[in-house]
Amino acid sequence: MWSNVEPNLQPAVREVLSGEIPLGRLARAEEPARAAMWLLSAESSYVTGSHLVCDGGTLAKGSVSV
Repeated sequence: MWSNVEPNLQPAVREVLSGEIPLGRLARAEEPARAAMWLLSAESSYVTGSHLVCDGGTLAKGSVSV
């Protein structure tokens, strides 16, 4: 995604995207990684057929205006 954005515009794009996320910020890399690790762990052994949405509330918001 970032390869299509001019390097000098990346901070502005990040700011706009952060404003669209209900939690108000982009995810840190370890956050979706922790979700994946939980799914791979024994702690999720009884989880079947569900979706684990790790998007800062974007899906619940229902739309983005970017």
